[in-house]
Amino acid sequence: MDINKLQFTDPDQLQFCIEIEKGKEYRYFQFNKDRNGLTKKLFDRYSGYPNQLIQDYHNNQGIKLILDDARNWFEKKINIEDISKEDIKDIISISGLNKNNFQNIDDYNQLIIEEYFELLYIFR
Repeated sequence: MDINKLQFTDPDQLQFCIEIEKGKEYRYFQFNKDRNGLTKKLFDRYSGYPNQLIQDYHNNQGIKLILDDARNWFEKKINIEDISKEDIKDIISISGLNKNNFQNIDDYNQLIIEEYFELLYIFR
């Protein structure tokens, strides 16, 4: 993961994404706070403070080792075209997203992808 390209999508949950193709494809990451006691402590310390987490990543070898371990993340690359129309309808119904509330389709699609990631990998 290139930590310098992360967008903060849910700072309280330490959820991030990297844009692969604007409005179409993103790689989502969310820290797995429940993996072990160390990840829980790290989550409790940095939840809501992703900028501090990124800063400490660059300055603290222990933090870097934890964040570089793929086992400590829920992660998935998702393309909007891979989400079925039925799943999009469900996401819209659950989340209340309304395409008319967005100035551009790219932002709307990114939120659909984010909701899809959360439904599949976080709230399972």
